[in-house]
Amino acid sequence: MQKSFIRHIFTVSILSCCLLFGGCSQNSAGEETSSATTASPSPSETVAALPADVSPDSDTSAIESTSEDTRALTLSVVNMCGIEVGMVAVIDPVTGEQVNLDSLSDQESISMEADWPSSVKEFQWALYNTDGELCVEGTTDISSAQTTVTLLLTGDGDLEKVEELFE
Repeated sequence: MQKSFIRHIFTVSILSCCLLFGGCSQNSAGEETSSATTASPSPSETVAALPADVSPDSDTSAIESTSEDTRALTLSVVNMCGIEVGMVAVIDPVTGEQVNLDSLSDQESISMEADWPSSVKEFQWALYNTDGELCVEGTTDISSAQTTVTLLLTGDGDLEKVEELFE
């Protein structure tokens, strides 16, 4: 039960983190950023968010089915794009639910710890601006990550590039 709760918190945190980066994706020039590399602040805080309404039965069975084959990962997003990200969100790999993290000011980072199912090779995330509008969503291949995945958001007043760093 405790593992289930921790995984649920992790999932919620990851989704929230993705939503937070939405603000960085505002582009005054109207450029679109790649969905594979779009947003990433580095972790200076650990953020835990509460999950959306999820059926206890489906949540528990999903966690039990993947609890045997997991790896510990730290997911981080670093905002270096010169603007505030309204919300970062991630998709919980166990439940498939979106987890919303807090907003992320410029020069700050957010991170979360998770027991990531080894069979899941992609990390899905999204960034929302301060008005709550979806700005960027992406999928990052995390198959080469051993312990840490960092999304570094860069730009000068706009989200221009997302660098993916793995450890």
